[in-house]
Amino acid sequence: MATEAERFLRKARESLASAEADIEAGRHNSAANRAYYAAFQAGIAALSHSAIRPDRGWDHKFVNSQFSGKLIWRRKVFSAGLADMLTTLFEVRVSADYRPDDVPARTATRSVNRAATLISDVTEFLKPTMRESRTEYGEEMATRISTREKSLDYVEEVRGLINARFPSAEFEVVEFGPKDFRLIVWVDGEDATIEVSESTAVRRTEILVKTGVWVVVLALDRTQRDN
Repeated sequence: MATEAERFLRKARESLASAEADIEAGRHNSAANRAYYAAFQAGIAALSHSAIRPDRGWDHKFVNSQFSGKLIWRRKVFSAGLADMLTTLFEVRVSADYRPDDVPARTATRSVNRAATLISDVTEFLKPTMRESRTEYGEEMATRISTREKSLDYVEEVRGLINARFPSAEFEVVEFGPKDFRLIVWVDGEDATIEVSESTAVRRTEILVKTGVWVVVLALDRTQRDN
């Protein structure tokens, strides 16, 4: 039976998938909302795994303060670069939900990207607690490695298609599983970010349908990277 931490991590991945779908569909307010909840649920997973629990429910203040205070600053489980993540994503989510102006596309995309990074780190944090026997685990890992190598070929194919049209693009690959990848692409200008996603959408859909390999492209405006 899955632990509480594993169940919350599954919820986080589901929320992230919704956020990524919203980005591709241009629903930036909804994407910002789901990106925060993806990170929030990942934070709960990390705290639960670390036996850090609230007296009552998992409220926003508790998760934010304990994740940063205990898991980052005190125990140094996660990078200090994640310390302000939940606060920042929460504020963007509040803006998306309660203010009249729309969240800009680049801000929503950045939120999704940051949530994906946190989920990836929490996934790695939970891995050592897998309860399979060493034999079962070894067999599973051999299968996962083989599947992963094949999947990476498709990731490289998508990267090649993008690079052919945007030679100066920068790439980062975030992996959630042997068939689940996020290809983060940095290009110049918001128009280019839209073109990057649209130019490979048909091929990525074909790959998903035929092989089950999910390559989600998150295109970001390089000019806004340090803003």
